[in-house]
Amino acid sequence: MHDFRITEDYLVLHIVTSVGSWERLEQMKPHFGFDTSRPVYLGIIPRRADVRQEDIRWFKRDNCFASHVLNAWQDGTRIHFVTPEAKNNMFPFFPDVNDAPFNPAEAASRLTEWVVDLASNGDEFAEINRLTETVSEFPRIDDRFTGMRNRYGWGLEMDLSRPVELRGGSAGGMLMNCLFLKDFDTGAEQHWWCGPTSSLQEPCFIPRNAAAPEGDGWIVQVCNRLSDASTDLLLFDALEIEKGPIATIEVPIRLRFGLHGNFATSEALGLAA
Repeated sequence: MHDFRITEDYLVLHIVTSVGSWERLEQMKPHFGFDTSRPVYLGIIPRRADVRQEDIRWFKRDNCFASHVLNAWQDGTRIHFVTPEAKNNMFPFFPDVNDAPFNPAEAASRLTEWVVDLASNGDEFAEINRLTETVSEFPRIDDRFTGMRNRYGWGLEMDLSRPVELRGGSAGGMLMNCLFLKDFDTGAEQHWWCGPTSSLQEPCFIPRNAAAPEGDGWIVQVCNRLSDASTDLLLFDALEIEKGPIATIEVPIRLRFGLHGNFATSEALGLAA
């Protein structure tokens, strides 16, 4: 397990088949490997203080790779869970346990909705729905809608059709060259390319104010400029990312490659004057 989400009544977590063992370490292999022969599980755990083992439901599906989670919500007895899903292992540094070569085409992840029904008597998924053909990871939402059905999602797109010169590499060896916005109500998408010698880090949503509608605000993210080893902080209108940044802050120090990021106000951190 790497990530999880909550709904009003449940903790929802997925178990993918990245495995480790003493035997692997004794053979001088990387600690973690990926096992394509095992199923993937989705656990639904009630958010109650008196929860018992028998209250937990486990559903399973065929093998795939999924790391981060966009959101989850409940609709009656159904639980919806949205994650970037790839057919095979996305991380070449966690090699196949049976020594199969890394497959870049099968490592491409796309936002996918997993649906399970707590009213069912079995452990099968009710639905698996691919939501886009855009290859992306590090999905984020307007966090005020955590655990509720959301309209908008942002993420880091990996667009191999664009020119690229990753001087000095990238975080995790992955190409993250576009900011991606998905409108799940209309299906519309927006994309912004950071250029051939830049790499993006995880986007974060900032609401315009506490009462603003979903998506009304800004996206902030770090951009590594590889041509001169500098770092920018980019600010976008959250629902018009294709227009490019509305502000660029030149960070006075070089930030190393990172993966995750969050935004919090000084008041939330207890730092307000």
